[in-house]
Parts: sequence; structure tokens; C-alpha cells
Amino acid sequence: MRRMRKREAVSATVATGPDDEDGQSASQTRPISSYRVSLVARIIAIAIIFLFNIIWLVRAKVQHGTTQGFGTVDRGACDTIENLNSRMHVVINVLSTVLLASTTTFMILAYSPTRSEIDTAHRKQQHLTVGSIGVRNLSHISGKRAAIYIILLLALAPVHLFANSAIFTAMSANGYRWAVVNEQFTLDRQERQSIKSLISISQEELRIFEKVRSSLDTYSTLSNQECVDAYSNIYQNKHRTLLIVAGNSPGPSSTREDSQIFNNGTAYPGKAANSWMCGGQQNESTTPDHDCIIGSNNALAVLGINDFQDWKIFGKTVLFCLSEAQETPCSIQYSGVIVALLIVFTFVVLAGTVHTFVTFKSKDRSLIAPGEAAESFLREEDITTRGMCLSNTMNIQQVWKSRSSGKMFKGIQYRVWRSTERYEWLCFGIGSVVALSFGLAFIAATVILARNSGRGFDFFSSFGMFTSDLRPVIKGASQRDILAVAAIANVPHLFLSWLWIINQDLFISALHAIDWALFTHEERHLRVSDPEGEQQGLWIFNMPWQYGVLLFLLQALLHFIVSQAIFVVRIEPYDENGNLDLEHAVSNVGTSPVAMMCALIAFAVLLVLSAWVGSRRINSSAPVVGMCSAAISAACHPSHLHPSIVREPLKWGVDREGHCSLASSASVTSYPIPGHLYT
Repeated sequence: MRRMRKREAVSATVATGPDDEDGQSASQTRPISSYRVSLVARIIAIAIIFLFNIIWLVRAKVQHGTTQGFGTVDRGACDTIENLNSRMHVVINVLSTVLLASTTTFMILAYSPTRSEIDTAHRKQQHLTVGSIGVRNLSHISGKRAAIYIILLLALAPVHLFANSAIFTAMSANGYRWAVVNEQFTLDRQERQSIKSLISISQEELRIFEKVRSSLDTYSTLSNQECVDAYSNIYQNKHRTLLIVAGNSPGPSSTREDSQIFNNGTAYPGKAANSWMCGGQQNESTTPDHDCIIGSNNALAVLGINDFQDWKIFGKTVLFCLSEAQETPCSIQYSGVIVALLIVFTFVVLAGTVHTFVTFKSKDRSLIAPGEAAESFLREEDITTRGMCLSNTMNIQQVWKSRSSGKMFKGIQYRVWRSTERYEWLCFGIGSVVALSFGLAFIAATVILARNSGRGFDFFSSFGMFTSDLRPVIKGASQRDILAVAAIANVPHLFLSWLWIINQDLFISALHAIDWALFTHEERHLRVSDPEGEQQGLWIFNMPWQYGVLLFLLQALLHFIVSQAIFVVRIEPYDENGNLDLEHAVSNVGTSPVAMMCALIAFAVLLVLSAWVGSRRINSSAPVVGMCSAAISAACHPSHLHPSIVREPLKWGVDREGHCSLASSASVTSYPIPGHLYT
């Protein structure tokens, strides 16, 4: 009674129903169902996401402006920026999951057939699916709804392909000067002696090194190992000018008292930034055909030494290094093109969902759940499935094509997975294997990369942090380059979204099968979108809320973790003089093996949950009708058919000798007996 009072509080006039038995019009004031309210809420959520993207883009452009189509949201220390970036991606992935979940519901509405479409298919002995997603119905439903279904599906693809790259971290990378100098160079800070170079060097460079010598008090002293560790990154953002201090050259004492430069050069952010470390070394790791790829854990092997104290560069034994600390800031940037794409495709989704909702209010609307299909078949019998009362999702085509005098009731309790067509479980299984294989291959590849680049297990300590030793994927940072890198980095998101749609469909089918099985044990009312009287409403999450919320959280969590495992990074280089050089900016894919490991764990939880639901035995021996229109129809041939039956408590069982059906509970006399024939 309390539920009825709540419904009456929000009542409104809806479509006219069928006539009652006495011929009077059944036009009536019916409550707005919670399911319809949930549809409106989904449209509002999509509209909010659409407006949020527009407002965010306009505000960002006004506040920060754009350069070459890129805008800066915030700038600061790299650790702070990375933390902010992670928090922003939490919001992005929650919103994208809301968009996915909301759109999927309207795809179900567009894809589900109407009664007239089911009748047409049944006359051809072809069954359709109700309340699910797939491809079977596309050739049977109206062209307009099929087009909307395909448009919604295609519009979701670019959203999930680019959403996590709408904003990204831009890291500054320092170019720097390096020079091999004698120890006297570091001692003569009062500039009593002029600098002498043993190689050809311009006067401008000499003046620069004179300034360096006068400011050595601000430089940090690094041991040989610390020097290699600090400058092994090819994208340097914590240090700049470097002096490699070597022993004095042999010769007269007067010469040894001079400030000498033995060798010098510049390192530009990129692949060969630290190749100077191998200067003059002759070993198999640094032949002209091989790059000098040095990391903190392979330096000794690449340099061909046993101890860092033995490090020689251009024939000079290195004593220590002097480094200019220069930590450049990072920033969070956005791509105006990507945000604009998201706005366009979100609008397409919004328009498609609104159109589907309006169509759903029409008289000949889609049947979006087994209960709705059963209601339709109980109102108007489907003669094409008479005599098939024990048909199920697995044998419907066989029974249809070779009808007999009856089918033996076996009394077997099937597992839930049989409520769904096998190809869906097959697609989900293959997709899951691909996802797990990709994750494991990704981790293996990063281990190999870490070994080859000399990084140790500290490489695995970052979650969503940029791996600065990765070589650039795209040598450029234009909008086109960012789009290319974003597509590479976000393919896993697109794949996860596809898997989620399939998995959600499996859950919907499985949980409806469990719900339908209750008709064999107790008197129940049909579960429909617009309940009348004591009829049950559809689940607002298309499944019991516990499962719906859990699947939503798992999906959002998976997308967020993957966004921290593979992500877009823009690298903005500065030359050795500190000038920003956007012409040589690069787009890169950052990686985090730790995040990928976490993603695999979360995905494993999803697989375990799916396997548990799919392997449960249905607590009934009644035919598993699932979402199959023909199997549902075959179960809806009661002996006493009258219009008001759909509002009565129903039960499945024997309602006359040799026949089973979903019928008024008063008509069901017993449960079918194993070994007996029923038609």
C-alpha cells in the first residue's frame, strides 16, 4: 500500500491500454514508473556531461588561452601536477562510465523488438531477443531504430577512444651543456686564470663557460655513480649544465694550473641525450652500430668498467661531477580538438537517446524485458508457438522445425549461462583472454624495456607516473600527432567498453533468468516497465541494484587504472640556453607496469564475478527462456486466457493435463513430472 501511495503521488496519464472484458475503455490514469524516471535521469546525466564539456572548454580557453590548439590548465611541480592529473582522470572515467551505462540502456530500448516485429519473425520461425544487445534483431526491427542503435554504438567509440587523452601531462625536458674539465677549472673560481680549451671552441662558448665557472658555488657535487644516475634520463627535467671533472693532463706544472676544457658538447632531449657518457669508449655495447643506452643498472656494462671510479670519458678518468640543479615545471594541458570531438559525439549520443525515449512512449513500443514480452503474449496469444511449452533457449529452433506430439520433461536444473546465446559467452571469453594476454604482454614488455635501458625495480614503483626513458612514439606534438598517440594509448579503453557491454548483457540475461525461475515456486506478478496494479517494475539498473552498482564501480575503476597504466605525455624541450623549442616537441606514451598489474587484478575480480553468476544453477527445472522471444511465447499459452490475467499473480506449471504454461496461479494445479510428455 505504501508503494501504491508513492506511485499515486507522481501519477500522470499515459497510453491507452486494452479494453476490459465488459468492453469499457481501459483508458486510465497510471503512475509514472520508476523505470521511466530512471530513463529521464539518464538523459539528464548525458545532458549534464555534454554541457560540462562545453563549459569546461570555454572556461579553459578564456582563462588560459591556447597555443597551436593546446591549452594549459595548471602548471607546477611535476609531483603536484601528476597527482592533480590523476584526480582529474578519476572524474573523467566516472563521467565516461555514466555515459556508457546510460547509453547502453537506450541501445537496449532501440534494439528490442516490438510485438508486431516479433510476430513477423515468428511466422518465419525465427526468434528475436528482448531486453538485450546484439546483432540478431537488426534485420527485423525498423530501419530507424536500427540506425539509432548503430549510431549510438559508433558514437560511443570515439568518446572512449579519446576521453582519457582530453587532458594530459606536458613535461618540460632540459637541453644542457656538458664539458669535461680539469680539476683546476673547479678551483679557480676567482677567474685568475683564463680558460684554455684543448679542442676547437668558439669565443661565445668560452664566455659561457667563464660564467659557469664564476657560479660554481651554486652547483651540486655528484659522485660518478650519482652523475650517471642523474643524467641517464633522456628527458632531463631536474638538471642542466654539467661539468665532468677529470684529472689534470700530464705536462708542465704551469699547464696543469690552467683551467682546461678537454671536451664539450650539448645534449638535446631525446634518444641520444646521454650518449656523451660513452665518449671515447670502445666496447661491444657502444659500437657505431649501437646506441649508448645507459640506465642506472646497466651503466657499468655499457661503459665497460667494473667500478664507477674507473669511468673514463675521452680518455680522461672522471673524478666527480658538478651539476646545475634546474627542475623545470610540468603542466596539465588539454587538446582543443579532442575536447571538441567529445562534445560533438556526446551531442550525438544525447540526440539519439532523446529520440529513443520519445519513441519508447509510442503505442507499438519495444518489449524490453521478458516480463513485457510475456505480458504481450498473455494479452494476445502467439499461435506460432503452440504445443512447444517446454522449449528453451537451447532447443527452440529444433523444436520449431520438428514438432512432435510432446516433449519429455527431464527435471534438470540448468546453469545460468544457458539463458544466454553461446556466442555471447564465447565473445566475452575470447575478449577476456585477449585482455589478460595484453596485460601480461605489456608487463613483460616493460620488464624487457627496463632491462635494456638499464632501469631497475624502482621502475615499477610509480603508479601513473611518466616513464622518462621511453622513446617517443610520434616525433611531433601537433594536434594530429596527439590524436595519433591518443588512439594508440586508448585502444584498451575502447576494448574494455566493448567487453563491458557484452558482460552487462550477460548479467541482464542471467539475472532475468533467475528472476523468471521464481514463477515455479511462488505466485508472482510480471516485471514490466509500466506496472499496473501489483505488477513489478523493471530494475532501474537493468538488473538488481547490487549488481548494477558493483559492475558500474568495477568498470569505472578499470578505466581509471588503465588510464594510469597507458597514457599520453607531451614533451616540451628547452635548448641548452633555456629557450622553449615547441618545434621539436614530441608526443609520447607513458606507462606504469604497477597500474597495469592493478588493472589485471580488477579485471580478474570481474571475471570471477561473471563466472560465479554464470555457473549458478537456476533453482527451477522449468525451461530456461532467457531473453528469447519464441521461448517466452511458448511458455505463455494458458488454458484460460483473458485480458486481466496480466495483472493477476502468476505461476508456471501444469494448468491442464499434458500442458504447462505461465498462467494465473489459481489455474496451475501441479508441477510437471519428470519423464512425462507435455505439449
